[in-house]
Amino acid sequence: MLTTADGSAFQVDIHVIGVYQPTENTVRWYGRVAPSKAQKQAHQTLNQPVTIQVDGNAPVPALLTDHDPWCGSQITGAGDAPYVIPLVDELADI
Repeated sequence: MLTTADGSAFQVDIHVIGVYQPTENTVRWYGRVAPSKAQKQAHQTLNQPVTIQVDGNAPVPALLTDHDPWCGSQITGAGDAPYVIPLVDELADI
């Protein structure tokens, strides 16, 4: 679920990957929102703040940064990933 700043919610398909950054002790993630009518309605400006929620996990803040050549949207975030990352808590303790 992708929610815009005005509270509009859209069901979209996203593909993201997260990378743990040990020097920052955070996760940086990025990916793509697949093209759809909902994605086009949601992505109105560059660097647009949104929240995303994946499979019942807690919503996390993100940015829709740009449109890609295939009519989708690039999405990025830092901090909590929108999905569970195995071992992230264990890695933070090292």
